[in-house]
Amino acid sequence: MIKAMHRKQTRIIGATAAVLTVVTAAVAVFAGAWEANPATAADNPVTIMGAGDIASGSAGNAKLTGDLIRAQNPQWVFTVGDNVYVDGTLAEYNANYNPTWGSFKAITKPAPGNHEYHPSPTGYLAYWGQANVTTNNDPNQVWYAWDVGNNWRAYSLNTEVNSAAGSAQEAWLKADLAAHPNMHYIAYTHHPRYTSGTTHGPSTAICPLWNALQAAGSDLMVTGHNHQYERFGKMNCSGAASATGIRQFVAGSGGAGLYPVGAATASSEFRNDTNFGVLKLVLHENSYVWQFLTPNGGLGSVLDSGSQATNVTIAGPTPTPTTPPASTAKHYVSGEEGAYATTHNLGYNVHDIGMSAATVNALPAGDSAMVWTGTGGCPPTTPSAAFTAFVTAEATNPKVYGYYLADEPSDPAAACVAGIKAMADSIHTNAPGKKAFLVLTKYPGMYAAYAPSKTNVDLIGLTPYPCRNDTVPKCNFGAINSEVDTAVAAGIPLNSVVPVFQAFGNTSWAAPTAAELQTILDTWKTKVPTPALDYTYSWGCQGGSLTTCLSGRTDWHPVMHAHNTSAPTPTPTPTPTPTPSTPPPSTTPPPTTPTPTPTLSVLDRRIATSLGDVEQCCSSGSIYENSTDLEMVYDGSTYQIVGMRFPNLNIPKGAIVKEAWLEFTAKDARSVATNLTIQIQASDNAPVFTTANGNVSSRPLSPEYGIWNVDPWTAGMHDKSPDMRPMLQSVVDRAGWSPGNAVVIKISGTTGSLRNAWSYDGSASQAPLLHVGW
Repeated sequence: MIKAMHRKQTRIIGATAAVLTVVTAAVAVFAGAWEANPATAADNPVTIMGAGDIASGSAGNAKLTGDLIRAQNPQWVFTVGDNVYVDGTLAEYNANYNPTWGSFKAITKPAPGNHEYHPSPTGYLAYWGQANVTTNNDPNQVWYAWDVGNNWRAYSLNTEVNSAAGSAQEAWLKADLAAHPNMHYIAYTHHPRYTSGTTHGPSTAICPLWNALQAAGSDLMVTGHNHQYERFGKMNCSGAASATGIRQFVAGSGGAGLYPVGAATASSEFRNDTNFGVLKLVLHENSYVWQFLTPNGGLGSVLDSGSQATNVTIAGPTPTPTTPPASTAKHYVSGEEGAYATTHNLGYNVHDIGMSAATVNALPAGDSAMVWTGTGGCPPTTPSAAFTAFVTAEATNPKVYGYYLADEPSDPAAACVAGIKAMADSIHTNAPGKKAFLVLTKYPGMYAAYAPSKTNVDLIGLTPYPCRNDTVPKCNFGAINSEVDTAVAAGIPLNSVVPVFQAFGNTSWAAPTAAELQTILDTWKTKVPTPALDYTYSWGCQGGSLTTCLSGRTDWHPVMHAHNTSAPTPTPTPTPTPTPSTPPPSTTPPPTTPTPTPTLSVLDRRIATSLGDVEQCCSSGSIYENSTDLEMVYDGSTYQIVGMRFPNLNIPKGAIVKEAWLEFTAKDARSVATNLTIQIQASDNAPVFTTANGNVSSRPLSPEYGIWNVDPWTAGMHDKSPDMRPMLQSVVDRAGWSPGNAVVIKISGTTGSLRNAWSYDGSASQAPLLHVGW
């Protein structure tokens, strides 16, 4: 999105007294509640993910849900039973579970289901290790507890054995809860207490365990058994909604065939029986956030999300001297309309200011300015006299933090890059210590062109705004991870990345809800845990379609205040603390989140022959190999599909694909709404195209696919597809893959879709290109 066109509109110096009074009053009310919760500064969120009813003989869907977990890289994974089919034997675990979910076995904390008890859990205990999934290494006590981190404790319960009042399992649970007070609790097991599924009914057998958990203040219960996803409100075990009850999820969507959902059961808040997926939970010190993630062809989408305060508020520990105070973090906001006192009360300490010394010096005490330089398009290769004079005059002013040099430049020309570099060099020469800042988005080639090594800028904001009105689902939070990975691979150091948060909406971009905004923050924190600066991008309250602004969205205020006033943590991954009474089920230490490596092995392969890109036409399946363009997917009123073959891909067998996309060059301008489906041939070494009818459509396809909502094209522009990693990985993982083999990619689409790209025969230098990094 190009925001520069809005900046003049948003730079309003004043606001009406009435508006400011209302906003200030709202802030004052919320401030009392925030100050009453001292735990926020110690928050070290932990991400756990999981599902149940996972791996059958057909690995496709389990592989897709496993890929979601691999892409998200959580600290822990859980399963809720029926992890493998049909009988839970060790052979089935090795054949079906290990290739799909086994890669993160070391961080997985499983629970058994009824298929693990066909007729006994021998295979379950053998695969996971009896000591890891039992209490006291006792095969008659197939349940256990473990510390998740951030003051949360988890219980893997067993609904395949006796859970009645007075049972060994209930006695153990009550004792462990009593031995671990002042914590938050999450439990997971196979059979659900509540379900709207029609295949299996609800079970009251778990009520003694549920009641013990609720009495201790537990918050969450995750179950499976019915192969679908469902979220319930907070309930007691008697069937009534309860403010102190437990929220239950049914997450039997891990890969086995889905079951239908019937009429909604009381307190059912969300149901889905059409998508495989996994439940993601981010556990904060006194709250939690949930997402139901579905592969959506390997690209990943969020179908359900939200957040909830915990039943019990627990005061966190006093931060140690090594934890930096909250005031050291820099939080930048735009669209303030002069209401700097209001945003200051929300914890913002860097403000969006023009080149006005008087406005800079009038900022609240302790705050500073990111000075917008007014640069649009390509700046001159010699900075303007006004810019140089201002930078020099304010060189020692502590209320100047840095200079905003450019907003989402779209031209990689050397002269444009040189202009940004000249401004950055002027800042570093005339005002040492002040920051040179610019914002980039995923225009092709921009990350590499404007990387710090080329421009000498200090900080680069990235803008993967995930929420739109024209997509389903509304928010694609995976876009944040994808954009950061792409930028880092292009040469932007992770310590230069500035997270940019979406706090706006209009006819195209959807304003996030408070829960979605929290998910944006959590996703960024996992990817870039300790940035030097973060940036809340908000339009001003401009009227018309641009009506959403930070000052007017009081539901956003608690979310951003908590974020801005929480001290950054030294490391993103907490270490679980062993407890003396119950040994942790695994001695494997929790994984640390790897730092993305800026250097990758990269391959770019462009179509190089007439039979490298072909069109298959109409019902006859005729093949056209000499077309001068690739019409995706209508040639006039005639529907067609496009096939592309990329040979000589020297990707090692067993490589982990880190990035993959197609790049097209637009032959002409097209803006009609276009949705393309990208698929890959399921072949060790895809053969060359022939002119035989149906030679594209007859090829077997991998279950991984992607949907591309294509932006409008202008003639000559380069556009790249969404992330294709799961598709390429599915081929590289094949038993017969060898370096130098070929892949075939098929493009189809919906009625009316049309983008017209150059083919090999039309322009060899602009033919489709496949980019792969590993």
